[in-house]
Amino acid sequence: MVIRSCKMFSLYNSFNWNTWDSLALKETSKDDVQPLTQLELEQQERNEQERKQKTLSKTLHDVENILAQHRSRAKRNQILSGEGVFQDGDQEKRTASFSNEQDREHIVNIFRDAGVELDEETLQTLPSWSTIVSHIGDAPKIYGLDSCEKFREMIPAVERNVGCCGMFNSGTNLVTRLLKENCQIPERVDFYGWKDTFEKWQMGPYDAHGMRWQVPWGKHTAARYRDIHSTKHAVEIEKDSLLPVVTIRHPYDWMKSMCVNRYTAKWAHSQGNCPHLLKDVSSMTTTELTVRYGDYEDSFDSLAHLWNGWYNQYREEATYPFVMVRFEDLIFHTKNVTTQICHCAGGEIRTDRPFFYIVDSAKEGPGHGRDRTGMVKAWIKYGNPMPPRADFSADDYKAAIAFLDSDLMDIFGYQHPQ
Repeated sequence: MVIRSCKMFSLYNSFNWNTWDSLALKETSKDDVQPLTQLELEQQERNEQERKQKTLSKTLHDVENILAQHRSRAKRNQILSGEGVFQDGDQEKRTASFSNEQDREHIVNIFRDAGVELDEETLQTLPSWSTIVSHIGDAPKIYGLDSCEKFREMIPAVERNVGCCGMFNSGTNLVTRLLKENCQIPERVDFYGWKDTFEKWQMGPYDAHGMRWQVPWGKHTAARYRDIHSTKHAVEIEKDSLLPVVTIRHPYDWMKSMCVNRYTAKWAHSQGNCPHLLKDVSSMTTTELTVRYGDYEDSFDSLAHLWNGWYNQYREEATYPFVMVRFEDLIFHTKNVTTQICHCAGGEIRTDRPFFYIVDSAKEGPGHGRDRTGMVKAWIKYGNPMPPRADFSADDYKAAIAFLDSDLMDIFGYQHPQ
């Protein structure tokens, strides 16, 4: 599925208080603007806070209407699907109504292709393929495929590279391993040779296949620092010669993961109160957040605003080719999405061996916490619908509906859990 850029109205647009103007790297002459007095600055801040509170109050009222629609739709879907119709003793009837032999065979074949033979006990724990398709979709959603031809025309094949980037906890390691194990740009391999290229997937010294560990500006670093920052080992890499592969994840799952491992993001929260999008509900005050990328630091109104802002820098401001892929597709449409990314850069999937799936955890090395999710566990964890409200508190759930960019969610088929 090719997804092109679109601009649609969303609730988020009405209260995007931390505009990117405040984050942009601009130089302004002192003669251009008359400095404000301290009293004027304080009054300006008070006016801005009042505007925020009024806007958020109105937005949360709109959210209540959205929630009412969600409850109505959930009830209708429950009746149509048969949920709640069977009694506890009719579990076999329930299973038969939601899955079939074709579902079962499809899942068995995917795992067999990955070199995993599922026993009956494990198979029973996995969601049906119909369940997965109902909330993930039956094909990948990839944003930016319309820029692939431009990249291939601009960059000679022997000079092309591919590198991943994405917010913390978004699947950057997974897409990197899939590409390094499976994709190659033939012209580069012919020119540089095969030495150590595939055997050392994490730090192939020659990267003859063109699949790099990350983008030169750092895989978690915001796009706006692309032109002014390079990582230690990528100073000599020509950035225009690299196709960024940006990973994105369902914002509710992503926020829950950030609550477990926040990396360099800092905001007021606790284990029992996370993502804590509103610092004070009565005054509609958001929980502000900072995030560091090496020497740089950005501020956002909340964790939800970080998700919006980080990805919209690519979607709304990037003038160079890139593709953005869903974390969920890397799990459930692995071969399809990997192949499309590879072809986008003018690469080919290796034919000297079967497609290589990441069966163990994709995260290795320091800094990734203790959670290790393998292929089977990932299917169980992400293949089933989210619990009601994603287990967010009522206040966080309402705030998430209000804050998350609906345009961005629509592009990738993400929905608010009912």
